[in-house]
Amino acid sequence: MQPERKGEHNMGKQERERRFFDTQEVTDVTVLYGNRRAVVRGCRKILSYAPDEIRIALGKRVVRLIGKRLQCVSFAAGSSTVEGVIRSVTLEELPNREDRP
Repeated sequence: MQPERKGEHNMGKQERERRFFDTQEVTDVTVLYGNRRAVVRGCRKILSYAPDEIRIALGKRVVRLIGKRLQCVSFAAGSSTVEGVIRSVTLEELPNREDRP
């Protein structure tokens, strides 16, 4: 556990999360809210979009969400929100450029 920073004990949960996510250490983050919503941070672009699968590029990785009635309800400022019935979330490594066909 990291030591508490000055004034952090008076900070609300949202402010602590904002500070955490704004650090250089965290670039790609996927947060699940049950099986109905996923927020993906560090997004570069949507690679594929269908009601049963959405793939989102995160630099050298891809987040793949599988489910039913999936919708990207927001995509802005490097963050994407996907809603629907999420059955699976996987993280894939993109091959290096020299490894690609």
